[in-house]
Amino acid sequence: MASNVTPNGIYTYLRAAILAEDSSVYVTSVRENVPPSLPCVWILPTDLAENRNAVALDGTDEQMSASYEVQIFANTSDKAWALGGVIINAMKELNFIRTGYSPVANVDRTIYRIVGRFRRAVGAGDMMPE
Repeated sequence: MASNVTPNGIYTYLRAAILAEDSSVYVTSVRENVPPSLPCVWILPTDLAENRNAVALDGTDEQMSASYEVQIFANTSDKAWALGGVIINAMKELNFIRTGYSPVANVDRTIYRIVGRFRRAVGAGDMMPE
């Protein structure tokens, strides 16, 4: 049964997509000082703002603007990019658009890191894909 789009639903959907690709990935919605294991993915809501006087994809007048930052940590660039592909596809399935996606320098140079940012409008009647 389909459910409304919620922050927990978005996290759960992304986590399931990532773990279907590689069950060894540590996935969390909490930013930590250091990834506890590799590969690791942080799924972080960065802004859930109410937008009045706007029409959502489902045609309702009530909508929120949802923004997410996803940080990927891996031992190799190949692994980081592969996980990134899974995340980008899952976010597209949830109607998010990518607003940024690039490798960034990490303090520990043995860890490859990519940061992606995504956003979309979420209406009161929007449903998660099944």
